[in-house]
Amino acid sequence: MSTLAVIFDPHFWPHRRHGGPLVKGINRRAELCLDIGQHAVGVANAHQAPLIVAGDLIDSAGPVVPQFAFALRQQLAANRRSVTLMLGNHDMTADGDHSIGIYTRRDDFTDVRVCEDISFMSGDCLTDFDLGSDEACLVPFHRDIRDVRDVPLVIAHFGVYDDSFPAWCRKAKGAWHVDALFAFMQERNIKAICLGDWHSRAIWEQRRDTTIKHS
Repeated sequence: MSTLAVIFDPHFWPHRRHGGPLVKGINRRAELCLDIGQHAVGVANAHQAPLIVAGDLIDSAGPVVPQFAFALRQQLAANRRSVTLMLGNHDMTADGDHSIGIYTRRDDFTDVRVCEDISFMSGDCLTDFDLGSDEACLVPFHRDIRDVRDVPLVIAHFGVYDDSFPAWCRKAKGAWHVDALFAFMQERNIKAICLGDWHSRAIWEQRRDTTIKHS
């Protein structure tokens, strides 16, 4: 398996409430967002890795601030390998519709594209069917992981919780209890899952019948 660089839930956006007034479309929050984006692209380039934004590239579907959108688009295009923008709930305006097409770019030197459906990735190749040698399967927010099987790595955008999480987590759309998710992975021959959506770092591993969490 080659190296993949993955960033989850960056929520890039020039909110005035959190970042102060805009100066030519950029405020303090926007500057910090672009700094994080530059760091992510830099890490991906240092490892010669395709970059996957695993949902919620932006924090709001609009209205768009043109100067900020242009700066973010240029930044993503600086990745030397492909960039895949997987749809998250904040990227979408409705089921089957989204607002991140303006951040894409495809030419002889750059490849920034949106992943709208369950897709399989091998190197820089992204397809909607299993080639049999795929490294990862990408599952956007509005697609169902229950349609996936027999892949080493799933990168998806939905919540996962254990018994220590608050009650609202258990009612969130598409959320899985970690034990049910492990049982599903074993049944479908999925070795690992990387999940966006809930913004809190947690690593679960299963040893025999025990689920262990590292936060």
